[in-house]
Amino acid sequence: MPTGTTTQLIGDLHGIRRRNGMPSFAELARRTGFPRSTLHDALRGDRLPACDLVVAVAEACGEPGPAWKERWIAAAAAEQDGRPAPSGGRPHPSEPPPTRRISVRTALVVSAAAALTGAGVALLGTADEPCVPARDYRVTRAGAVLDAAGSPIGEVRTADVVQVRTLTHDRYPHRYFGTVARTGISGYVDEAKLTFTAPRCTS
Repeated sequence: MPTGTTTQLIGDLHGIRRRNGMPSFAELARRTGFPRSTLHDALRGDRLPACDLVVAVAEACGEPGPAWKERWIAAAAAEQDGRPAPSGGRPHPSEPPPTRRISVRTALVVSAAAALTGAGVALLGTADEPCVPARDYRVTRAGAVLDAAGSPIGEVRTADVVQVRTLTHDRYPHRYFGTVARTGISGYVDEAKLTFTAPRCTS
């Protein structure tokens, strides 16, 4: 997978979009929960989009989110330092791996990028508090929460909040895997019963 600059990163996002039938911005907005205008502006290529937006677009096009999060961190480091990112999409040796705690310097880059794109989520807390992007969905209709085998393991009620960490449909074509904030139960919830409210940062 090519990697390096912001321009390359956005170019590759356009590439996976083309390979997946060129979904419209309206369709991407439906899949990712980001406004159509935010997606359009982020993919113009003149600045680095927010990390959670890049991950959401990649997952909406069937790509693995963690790999694209890693690519984003490499591009952010390269943009800050004015140097090419190392091959393989990994951060510069001076930057910690993306799955671990990252430096305050990188935290500032992330915060600035999120503010510029208007994504509205603080991707990082402090150097000692790792963050995982997630999305909050509000339940509009009551329904069942299913396990991987399709058996009911709980329920969602109207106005419940469900935290979803990936938009990839790994088992059911119309269900997201998430955690119900009220009960703590994790399982598959019908996406037709959910409406996106906001991105968030979870540890």
